[in-house]
Amino acid sequence: MGLTPHRVRMLALLGTVTALFAAYAAWTGLSYLGKVGGGIRMTAYLPTSGDSLGPASNVKYHGLVVGRVVTITGEAGKSRAQIVLKPDQAREIPANVTARVLPATIFGSEYVDLVAPRNPETRRLPSVHTIPADRSAETLRIMDAVAAGERILRAVGPSQLDSTTSAIANLLDDNGENVGRFIERASDYLGTMLPHSDALYRDLRLLGNVSQGAADAEPHLVAALRNSHSTLRLVVDQRRSVDQLISGTTGLSTETTTFLHRNEGNLVGTIYAGEPIVHVYNGRRDKLADLLQAVPHVLSNGANGVKDGKIVMEGLMQFPFEFGKPYSSQDCTRYVGATAANCAGGRSYDSPYRGHP
Repeated sequence: MGLTPHRVRMLALLGTVTALFAAYAAWTGLSYLGKVGGGIRMTAYLPTSGDSLGPASNVKYHGLVVGRVVTITGEAGKSRAQIVLKPDQAREIPANVTARVLPATIFGSEYVDLVAPRNPETRRLPSVHTIPADRSAETLRIMDAVAAGERILRAVGPSQLDSTTSAIANLLDDNGENVGRFIERASDYLGTMLPHSDALYRDLRLLGNVSQGAADAEPHLVAALRNSHSTLRLVVDQRRSVDQLISGTTGLSTETTTFLHRNEGNLVGTIYAGEPIVHVYNGRRDKLADLLQAVPHVLSNGANGVKDGKIVMEGLMQFPFEFGKPYSSQDCTRYVGATAANCAGGRSYDSPYRGHP
């Protein structure tokens, strides 16, 4: 059976449709990859590639989709993405934007966010070929918060998460006005605190260091508590002895007080009586000093004067000081008004005991 004109026309139509479809698919694929079309192909460096960022992920600027991700390469901390931007929107973006990865939802969808600079340049994005990574403190805090949220979601089971969200929904039901006022107050508070965020984070880091120090000291603290427990137990066991010691100390204090009260006059008289002696010693301090310095030598001579149980005179005669001048009439010995025989103008003293055995 030969080809009829109708069949030829049908085959030609089918081939044309197939070719057009293949051409459209190829054009769509190449346009998606940024190989053809009017898209602007650029390289965006990222502080992290995230967990779910990949081809077909959106590229946003101020929340508006301005392009898509083609490929992701690199490793953690050195990731880069090949992106394709829409030409008309890329011409409205400053050239000094930076790139970061943000989650679109809490369940894993991510996108590349182009961060607007504080001081936009007059140049536009098509004039550069690369976009640097955004490593500002705000971005790092957002990444830390997202990572912490992901860890919480992994730790919380789906059933528990469903119960929690249901409870929150019931709590918020018919409380829209209260929630709105709370959000406004929280916004005002955060707006007031934002200028002091650096000091707040510094205080939190110091608090973390203090907590770490307390954790490091925990074994020593526990050991000290155990030792104090043993000490307290010993005190309890020796309570009777401690009570007796305290009672004895109290009694001694009472007796001492009584003694001082009873002998107050005698003690005062003794002090007053010793005053002339102190006065005499004060006037002859040099002589007293010489005498005190000679005492060790005298004691040493006494030790040397005894040998093998016998007295050795040579040892006793080793005087450590020199004799003074010979006695004169000025060196008088006086006793009960009488003077010695060599004193000028003196009188003798007759002892009532003279002549008695």
